Amino acid sequence: METQILENKLNETRDILIELESLKTDIKFISNKETEYFSEVVEKSVFFYRIYRNSIKLFVIDICKLLNPNEDFSLIKTLNYIQSNRKRIEWKRELKADRIKELILEIENLNSEHLENFKNLRDKHYAHNDKKKFDLEYNVTLKKCWKTLLIVQEIFIELSLSLLNEQYVFSILTKEPYEIISLLKYKRINEILLTELKKSPDLGNLQMVRDITLGKKPA
Repeated sequence: METQILENKLNETRDILIELESLKTDIKFISNKETEYFSEVVEKSVFFYRIYRNSIKLFVIDICKLLNPNEDFSLIKTLNYIQSNRKRIEWKRELKADRIKELILEIENLNSEHLENFKNLRDKHYAHNDKKKFDLEYNVTLKKCWKTLLIVQEIFIELSLSLLNEQYVFSILTKEPYEIISLLKYKRINEILLTELKKSPDLGNLQMVRDITLGKKPA
């Protein structure tokens, strides 16, 4: 029973970590100023700015689920459960008592350093519209978000390897944001069509492409 309970806890943690990694990837894609698409598509777009802000909001909310000791599936609760039931859990690679204490200390140090800032941002700015939200210093940067996520991922990977002998790699394989790249291509195609229209209203074979950019179905 204890083994299944722990496996269920880790499954919940895994799902949150996958979502966090996806959010991190989206945020990095949207905010990457070194790309061609940033200046041409993203920079002046209210839509992408909203996605960027909402992705950060979701990241903060989800990372709190894993750090906050009061959350049902926080890592500290999972580690405390392991500590109390270590001898009754069926390990693939047994996690020693001393190592569990080290992992608990690692999470406690992480919480001491970052949790209060994440919670303030979540509670005062995102989850509630606190009238004093602008009086607080949140001290949360993307660099700190990624560092915190990496530490949590590493702890989860060790727990999963010990219990299930499963090695997780949290990495989104997409090398570029397909949807944004498609918008960049559309923008450039449309610019070519508009240039040709200035020369002549008769686009010839390009009229079909023009119709598609206008939202018309191809004949």
